[in-house]
Amino acid sequence: MDILLGPNVKQMEAIKNELGEDEDRFENNRKLLQKWISCQPHLPQNYDPGMLRVFLRGCKHNLERAKKKIEAYFVARLTIPEFYACRNPTVEELENAFQCVHILPLSKLTNEGHRVTILKLASTDPSDFDIKTILRLLFMIADIRTAEEQPIAGDVFIYDTSGLTAEHCVRFISPLVKKAVMLAHNIYPQRLHKVHIVNASPLGERLLQFTKSLLKEKLRNRFIVHKTPDTLLEYVPKDVLPVEYCGTEGSLNELISTWTKCILAHAEWFQTQENVKASTTIPSSVIHACGLEDGLGIQGSFRQLAID
Repeated sequence: MDILLGPNVKQMEAIKNELGEDEDRFENNRKLLQKWISCQPHLPQNYDPGMLRVFLRGCKHNLERAKKKIEAYFVARLTIPEFYACRNPTVEELENAFQCVHILPLSKLTNEGHRVTILKLASTDPSDFDIKTILRLLFMIADIRTAEEQPIAGDVFIYDTSGLTAEHCVRFISPLVKKAVMLAHNIYPQRLHKVHIVNASPLGERLLQFTKSLLKEKLRNRFIVHKTPDTLLEYVPKDVLPVEYCGTEGSLNELISTWTKCILAHAEWFQTQENVKASTTIPSSVIHACGLEDGLGIQGSFRQLAID
């Protein structure tokens, strides 16, 4: 399904400049990474080969860093089943998650080669907000991108906080969120460029401060708050955004339909992917080296958000 469009010539040039990409070095590193995985008895061999390119680009072609991330990724798939097991998109709890939160990577790239993803509440009823299932859905989409993403320079996220209530925030304060932040930042081959908070209310800004407390300082400076969506156009081209965010690239409903079909089309793929993980005989020293025992240095605690 052609849902993640690749760069044009100008965008590809910007991506190569940003990542320091050289085609010969890239292909050599891909082969070296593939060979290294084949020599690791605790790592799976039935992974999607497209992920090697995504990890290398996400690590700016640093081979040693790519090795560490991909090893940690496979270990996480073994040790964190709450995100990586029971991923049949037709089961009721995941269908409910589709109706609760929209997680929508956009098709087109920005001029600089960034992929934009919109996250927005679909239901304003907090009783629909099951944080574990929502995070599982988030990582299902992340894994589609890990296997199938085109060359990109990095990621831009748009968090629309309209409809957010105090009860949503209470449900958000969970150790699972801290674990998810750790995975997104330290295990996935993601290069975070900017995070835009749209339709920000005082409650949304307090939740933002809580979220930033979980991140290292250099990432905290990448957040931009918007009272209304129109100021997004200062950062993201109009032809990338849907009409609800002052863009011209279709509607949210079209995006929702496209991504729902995409996830359902990957049902069999998700089932086979549940076995793509580190071996249960993996030495504890490897798990420790991956940093999955201590949260990988994520800052903060879960008692810092004051909700009136």
